[in-house]
Amino acid sequence: MKKTIQLSVALLLTSSIAAHADVANIVKAAAPITELSQQSNMQVAGTVFDGEGLPIIGANIIVKGNATIGTITDVDGRFTLSVPKNATLVISYIGYKNQEVKANKEVLKITLQEDSETLGEVVVTALGIKREEKALGYATQKISGDKLSTVKTVDVATGLTGKIAGLNVRNSTEFNETPTLKLRGEDPLLVIDGVPYRNMSLRDIAPDDIESIDVLKGATASALYGARGGSGAVMVTTKRGKEEGLNVTINSSTMFNAGYLKLPEVQTAYSSGSGGKYKTGDYVWGDKLDIGREAMQYNPYTYEKEMMPLVSKGKNNLKNFSEFSFVTNNNVSVSQKGKYGSFRTSLTHVYNKGQWPNEKLNKITYTVSGDIKYKNFTAEGGITYNKRFYPNMGGTGYGGNGYLYNLLVWSGTEFDIRDYKNYWVKKDEQSNWMDRSWYDNPYYMANEVTSSSNYDVINAFLNASYQITPWLKLALRSGADVYTQKNEWKTPVGSVSGWGKKKGYYQFKRSSGFSINNDALLMAEKQVGNFKFDGFLGGTIYYFQNDVLNAQTSGGLIIPGYYSLNASVDPAETSKSYNSKQVNSLYGKAALSWKSAVFLEFTGRNDWSSTLPKETRSYFYPSVAGSVVLSELLPMPEFLSFWKVRGSWTQTKNDMSIYAINDVYSLSTDVWDNMTAAYTPNTMRNSLLSPSASRSYEFGTAIHVLNNRLRFDVTYYNKLKYNNTRSANLSPTSGYNSTLINMDEEQVRKGWEVTISGDIIKNKDLQWSATFNWSRDRYFYGQIDPVYSTQKPWVKEGERWDWLSAYDYQRDPAGNIIHGNDGMPLISDYATVQGYTEPDWIWGFSTTLNYKNFTVNISVDGRVGGIAHSVTDQAMWNSGVHIDSDNQWRYEEVVNGNKTFIGQILLARRMGKKRIIAETGAGQHGVATATVCALMDMECIVYMGKTDVERQHINVEKMKMLGATVIPVTSGNMTLKDATNEAIRDWCCHPADTYYIIGSTVGPHPYPDMVARLQSVISEEIKKQLQEKEGRDYPDYLIACVGGGSNAAGTIYHYINDERVGIILAEAGGKGIETGMTAATIQLGKMGIIHGARTYVIQNEDGQIEEPYSISAGLDYPGIGPIHANLAAQSRANVLAINDDEAIEAAYELTKLEGIIPALESAHALGALKKLKFKPEDIVVLTVSGRGDKDIETYLSFNEQL
Repeated sequence: MKKTIQLSVALLLTSSIAAHADVANIVKAAAPITELSQQSNMQVAGTVFDGEGLPIIGANIIVKGNATIGTITDVDGRFTLSVPKNATLVISYIGYKNQEVKANKEVLKITLQEDSETLGEVVVTALGIKREEKALGYATQKISGDKLSTVKTVDVATGLTGKIAGLNVRNSTEFNETPTLKLRGEDPLLVIDGVPYRNMSLRDIAPDDIESIDVLKGATASALYGARGGSGAVMVTTKRGKEEGLNVTINSSTMFNAGYLKLPEVQTAYSSGSGGKYKTGDYVWGDKLDIGREAMQYNPYTYEKEMMPLVSKGKNNLKNFSEFSFVTNNNVSVSQKGKYGSFRTSLTHVYNKGQWPNEKLNKITYTVSGDIKYKNFTAEGGITYNKRFYPNMGGTGYGGNGYLYNLLVWSGTEFDIRDYKNYWVKKDEQSNWMDRSWYDNPYYMANEVTSSSNYDVINAFLNASYQITPWLKLALRSGADVYTQKNEWKTPVGSVSGWGKKKGYYQFKRSSGFSINNDALLMAEKQVGNFKFDGFLGGTIYYFQNDVLNAQTSGGLIIPGYYSLNASVDPAETSKSYNSKQVNSLYGKAALSWKSAVFLEFTGRNDWSSTLPKETRSYFYPSVAGSVVLSELLPMPEFLSFWKVRGSWTQTKNDMSIYAINDVYSLSTDVWDNMTAAYTPNTMRNSLLSPSASRSYEFGTAIHVLNNRLRFDVTYYNKLKYNNTRSANLSPTSGYNSTLINMDEEQVRKGWEVTISGDIIKNKDLQWSATFNWSRDRYFYGQIDPVYSTQKPWVKEGERWDWLSAYDYQRDPAGNIIHGNDGMPLISDYATVQGYTEPDWIWGFSTTLNYKNFTVNISVDGRVGGIAHSVTDQAMWNSGVHIDSDNQWRYEEVVNGNKTFIGQILLARRMGKKRIIAETGAGQHGVATATVCALMDMECIVYMGKTDVERQHINVEKMKMLGATVIPVTSGNMTLKDATNEAIRDWCCHPADTYYIIGSTVGPHPYPDMVARLQSVISEEIKKQLQEKEGRDYPDYLIACVGGGSNAAGTIYHYINDERVGIILAEAGGKGIETGMTAATIQLGKMGIIHGARTYVIQNEDGQIEEPYSISAGLDYPGIGPIHANLAAQSRANVLAINDDEAIEAAYELTKLEGIIPALESAHALGALKKLKFKPEDIVVLTVSGRGDKDIETYLSFNEQL
């Protein structure tokens, strides 16, 4: 019986693991397989075929109800078995439907039919071992190669988008950018034919060469790969020859690229330039286009500037610059399968024409593979050569080399890019372009400022196995890849783009390297009754190295257009780097199953890494996984075809990067007197540093209903990361700057995955299937290190790790943005969390409809949630091309020359205030406030001294017409000071809904500064007008009247720190500063506080504010703006007191000489002229701040007194 048991187990072992071994000799040697008498048995022989009539090697044949009697088919599909008479045989093989046959004749011919359901249940697991999906304690998903080759993109990874729950494929819109794969938020390991190559990617595999892709999710699924598999694995199985005889396949496909699905909408109504004037190499705040205006513009055909109309002929510049984009994929494959093995070779060429000029990718893949089976020996191997090359990789990103940057964000539409296709003025020396301040002609950049690459990679593998005994097998595997890459960067002489600072540039970089994976496994499998045991012991040696040589010109190119290190003006700069790593491993697995319904598996692996200290470089990771197929143990409803629950737990560890702990010395040449120096490392080696670790577990269930037509799979996972490493600062007295440590911070990643798939229609001619995937991944802080965790208030246990912070605007308790004195939002001094970078969930839906030879495939996927910052949107506002910048205010300013900024009222509206109050003296500020309130439909109340109401009744009537309520103030001497008192009293009583618009540089902070900034438009206009009229933007003297100080502050604002400009302020002397009837605050005032500001104040010995006097309603204020008090104290400003009669006389003089009737306030500035002496060449600017019609009665009354 012992021999019988051994034989039975060996046969099952061959079926599930060896599958293709020639066991004819084993069968012959095992004639008496039971203790039943020969008289009750009969000898049965037969052959097992597939649907195409080909023999099936390794098919299981057992007697129904007695699993101890059985055998497997040989290499010809034949079998011989002694069975009880009238027994029923059960014939099974992975991927085919089980078939029962009565043993009623001696020779049987059996044909098995493929079972699409069970085909999907065979999964390629770690180390390339195929297993039934129901035996796995972790989540997996499988994609057939046919689904990936239906629509062939440049990179196979793109075809996985939306097809795997938990796999986030981040595709780029840019040319030749490799998609990024995130499996449960982390980077999965890529394994090809059982080999975890280091230098291979999915883009190095042709879609036509892929048989299937199995995605093993989580650390348990790929625990046997060690730290490299700590985030799951993408297992690629390539094709072999599987059809008998010689087969040749030729196919070709072309996919057209629509380019960007959506581009930012930009304004096309204004030219490049600033301040409403056309100018190249600047912003796009220029002149209005298409209204008949002209400007000196560059002519790309004459290479000169000429006067030309400003028209928007480049509205479609980006579209006109782009080119037709497509991907062609051509494949030829030859395969043959015979009695002892198979052979396949394939040649693929991919050509990708990008959407920009000179974007051309060529990719060539040639592969040869085969397998051989002879008796107890099985071997397979393959070699693949992949080559990729392209002439330029430019045109991307936010910067001078980006086409979106220079054609969409930072240029107007006053030129047509197609006029610049001839991009040379002088070949190799000067490009044909309007301005080279920031970037060059895009055609020139595409063809001359280049970054090219030529990449070659070869990978090869060899697997061999030998069936030592019926239950024991030895397997050897070796895989290696070798790559070389040559990169070149070229920049012509004179280019502001690229590299080399206009002097020309050439750089050459050669990278090379290889990796080797060698495995040896001893595998065993044994069955005793309903129990089945299997396991293996193995070891791996993994080694890789990289070598990089880099060289570049220095100081420019001697000969324009000659790109060589020999053309370097100064000696060429060279550098070389090298790194290598080795990991040795031992691992094993022990698994137990019962009735093919309950499965339990244990694995363990120990690594020795060269990048850890000798003291801690050995580390162990265990795992355990199990599953129970409930539908095979318990009675189930008829509609429920399959139900399985599963769970797993594992621990993984990670070593350090290369040289992270080594004492690496750096060298510098010609440090001093041609001597070379060697520098010790800045990081101190930590001999106690241990590998970071993670603990993962997951639970899941799979349910199939309606005869397996509808399938559900749900998984929950949880991963804890601990013992993490980080750099810690050291005292400089130690001789080092930092060291690597293990910290106490822990992170937790957890999430859900759901897959729903179904066969909607399934018959001979028509098949319609669909799959829906949904997943949610979250990353949290599990534990905080009080010293070494990021020191932010939101970094705490239980909070999300993927936060995105920014220095946001300051906000009031109601959430309204707070604005500064200049009307701009105030930026907070403290960063706050704006949101989280990862999506809330990702989903994908794909459906395939097959009708005979016609196939339609539709895939849709999405990522929901998460935030990102748009640099493009921000830059468009800065540059002036944002679509919302084309508005009535911009038109009014550029076309009609009217400034439309209305200052504080915008701030009031942003703060949510409903009621506006203001004080006014002469009434000018009151009229302005009433005007903007009417525009904004806001309540307006203006406080005005009763004295000023009577002498400025024209402005009072204007305010009333505009809908304002004017409240006469009867306290004090009923002038500006008293109006301000009442306005502040009102403001203090109604802070919730009221905004106080102060009209001068007085009052509490921030009003003095804010009003000065808003009024600074005066000095801004002075600078521009002087530049136009005098050829310089500064005067020798500035003169302005000063009461509270808004007019004067605006006049001098941009010249305060310009010592070339003299500042003269004229304050109200009244009837004379010695009479007590005056408002000459700077002449007579002492430091005090008025209306919340510390400044000069007219006050008595007891500190009581004196009543001011001036003939001008706008100047009779007992204080002065703090800005002017400070300028006077520093002697930066010369302050003169101008009496009433001096002001009136100056006003009459200006009226007679220039026909300008000035306001009484400005008349004081005019009165200062007779007290000053100027040189004939001096440029003097005097601000006349208002019209005198409001003061006519005062002028007439004063004239009658004279």
